[in-house]
Amino acid sequence: MPTTLWWDETDIAKNRMDALIACGQFTVCYELIDYILELKKADTSGIDHFKEIDQLLEALKKDWKAFNDNPLWLLEDYNS
Repeated sequence: MPTTLWWDETDIAKNRMDALIACGQFTVCYELIDYILELKKADTSGIDHFKEIDQLLEALKKDWKAFNDNPLWLLEDYNS
């Protein structure tokens, strides 16, 4: 996604603002999934104390699937 400080008519016509927002949304989703998996891998205690984190991971996986089906889904949901 190119970086810009302003939007011209071409950018507006191509909905680049929506693409930029969606890019940030699915990047954060991916990075959180990656972080949680690394966190769980680093836990050597053998104690399952990740109940809330596991719930978050499952929610993030559902969101990730939705982003793969339609990268703009969250933005569209917000705007409706």
